[in-house]
Amino acid sequence: MADLPALAPLRQETAPLRRKIAASLRAAIESGGLPPGARLVEKDLCQQLNVSRTSLREAIR
Repeated sequence: MADLPALAPLRQETAPLRRKIAASLRAAIESGGLPPGARLVEKDLCQQLNVSRTSLREAIR
């Protein structure tokens, strides 16, 4: 049996939706749309972004 070449570890990519949600939240924070100390209500954010609670939670994590 021939020696196999060394394999580089795989990078696990995050789902594109999670990245889009995170980017949207960051943009809202940076622009002042979500001011410092503002309460983030999961239900409201899901409605505004039109995403599931699971996707939102994963993006926040």
